Amino acid sequence: MIKRTSGLAVVIVNALLLLSCSSGSGDSEDGSGRDAGQDVVVDPAGRPPMQVPSSDDVQVPVVPEQAGMLDELDSTLIGGDDATPINAELNGLLVPVIFDTATTVDLAYAQAGAALVEQINESLLLPVDVNVVFADCGTANAFFVPAPLELDGTVEITNGNIIMCHELTELFSDFYDETAQSFLASSFVLMHEIGHALVDVLDLPVVGIEESYVDAVAAVFLGESGLAEGAVLAGWFFGSQGATPFFDTHRAGPQRLGDLACWGVGADESLLEDPLISSLATQLFDGGRNCAAEYADQVRSLDVVLGANIVGGLGVTAAP
Repeated sequence: MIKRTSGLAVVIVNALLLLSCSSGSGDSEDGSGRDAGQDVVVDPAGRPPMQVPSSDDVQVPVVPEQAGMLDELDSTLIGGDDATPINAELNGLLVPVIFDTATTVDLAYAQAGAALVEQINESLLLPVDVNVVFADCGTANAFFVPAPLELDGTVEITNGNIIMCHELTELFSDFYDETAQSFLASSFVLMHEIGHALVDVLDLPVVGIEESYVDAVAAVFLGESGLAEGAVLAGWFFGSQGATPFFDTHRAGPQRLGDLACWGVGADESLLEDPLISSLATQLFDGGRNCAAEYADQVRSLDVVLGANIVGGLGVTAAP
C-alpha cells in the first residue's frame, strides 16, 4: 500500500524541486522548473523511505517481459564475457519504481525503461542501491537527486534517486514518428542520469563540466550496447530546442548535437547509411572531427575509471 506523508515531506518535495532546477548534481534535462504542490509517495518495498514527486500515488509493478519496445531492439548491454567476482561491498542495484500515469503510451515507455534498467543491473556493480523512478512530474524533465539529502541536520533521503518524468517520454514520442526512435532517445537520457548517479556513488573524477562528462558516459553505454543511434537521436532533439543560455551547465544545443552525433557514428559507422545522419556526419568530418577516434578515447578513459564496476570491463575499443 502506497502511503502519503505530510509535514516535513512537503519540505522534502520543495528540496527536490529546488535540486531539479539547480546546476549541480540535481540534473535537469530540459532546463525548466517544476510545479509545486505535488503528492509525496513512499516506496514500501523494504527499502528506506523515498520521497518522489508524482501526480498519482499508485505504484505499478515492474514487468520487464511486457517491455515490447526493448524487445524490438538488438542490444547486448555493456560488459565483456569474463565474469567479475562481486565484492560484498558492490551488491547495490538500480531499482526501477514505476508510478501510474493517465497515458498508456507513457506507461509503456516506463516499463521498457525499467526493463533496460534490469538489464544494466546484470553488468553494473554498485556499492549502494539507486532508485530509478518513473513518475508524473508536471513537466518534461529528468534529473538525479544525490543522497544523502540532509534537512535541518537530519538525513531524509538515504538512496540516490533518478527521476524520469513520464512527460519527457511523451515529448520524445511527439518529436519522433517511430516508437523505437523515441525510446532510444529517452534511453540516452536514462543513461545520462545513470552517469550522474555513478559520479555520485562511485566518486568518479570529472574533468570539465559534469553534464558533458555524463553525456559521454551515456554515449559509451549505448555504443557498447549496440544502441548508438540513441545518442544521435537525443542529439537531434537537443539541437532542435531553443537557444541555450551561456550560464547553462549543458552544452549549447547545436554543440551537444555535434558531440552526440559524432560519438554515435564513431561507435557504429553503419549509422552513416541513414541519409540525414550521413549529412550531419559529413559536416562534422569537414570540420576536422575524427569521430571514431573521439569515441575510442571516451571508451578507454571510462574503462580506466569505471571498468572495475562493469562485469568484464568495457572491452576497450582499439584506436583507429
